Amino acid sequence: DGAVSASKLLQGAVTSIALADGAVGEKALGVGSVTAHAIADGAVSASKLLKGSVTAEALSESAVGFIADKVLTHKAEAIFGEVDSAGRVLRGGGYGVDRAGGAGAYVLKFRLPFTEKPVIIVTAQGYGVCYAPSHEVQLDSAVVRCLSDLLTAAPVETNLDFSFYAGVSHWAEQSVAG
Repeated sequence: DGAVSASKLLQGAVTSIALADGAVGEKALGVGSVTAHAIADGAVSASKLLKGSVTAEALSESAVGFIADKVLTHKAEAIFGEVDSAGRVLRGGGYGVDRAGGAGAYVLKFRLPFTEKPVIIVTAQGYGVCYAPSHEVQLDSAVVRCLSDLLTAAPVETNLDFSFYAGVSHWAEQSVAG
């Protein structure tokens, strides 16, 4: 048959430096001759791909499924948005808002629960302060409280527009050498 196979070549005999640009094209390769298992780590990078060579149509169903699974798995790990003083969602997604009774109290309800208790950062969009007490933060919800002393001598619960970020970091803890 005269074909050159990997088993007939010495290791390292054929490198990208030894091949002329374009010497091995699509027509020269047999179906299934190049697999993810046969490619060395780091051999293919975004800078080495021809523009337009990887398209949604060119990806196999399993590749698209793998990517979608990774995106969906992490979707609930960060949510941010903006809420008006009446408790209506102005921007963002993946959450809803209920009033928690009384002025200045809101409940953020996350459509997908977090994998662990999220960190919540809240910023008032007017004169006042909004915060999420840590004891009122759950995997699927968080209470936000807003206060202002604009018209009073001491802060009182007040309906305010606010923006928020809710997220979980999956970075492994690393010790810092000092």
